[in-house]
Amino acid sequence: MKKIILLLVCIVLVACSSIIKIPDLADVEYCKTKYSDANIIDLDMGYKLYVKKCGGCHSMYSPKYYKNDEWEKLLPEMIERSKLKSVEELQVRKYIYTMNRSFPNGIPY
Repeated sequence: MKKIILLLVCIVLVACSSIIKIPDLADVEYCKTKYSDANIIDLDMGYKLYVKKCGGCHSMYSPKYYKNDEWEKLLPEMIERSKLKSVEELQVRKYIYTMNRSFPNGIPY
């Protein structure tokens, strides 16, 4: 029984870790297609803010969960609630834009 529980815990941890991806240099190059000043520091801070501020209030959603236009509607209210500074807001936007590139129209159902 303990082995089954341990296996289930491992599966959950692996599944959750793949939902929220840590940005890398390839992500920076993609981000530059929209934000010419993109850099790994901004994307990394966007990731950390997304996990800390967004995940602090509700379940973590993969940036791919919503379509780009849905994110644009959701972000203003969430940014206001989390009291992000304008620099932090831009970092989160860059992170979401970049990590959503595989599914810009949301995850197919």
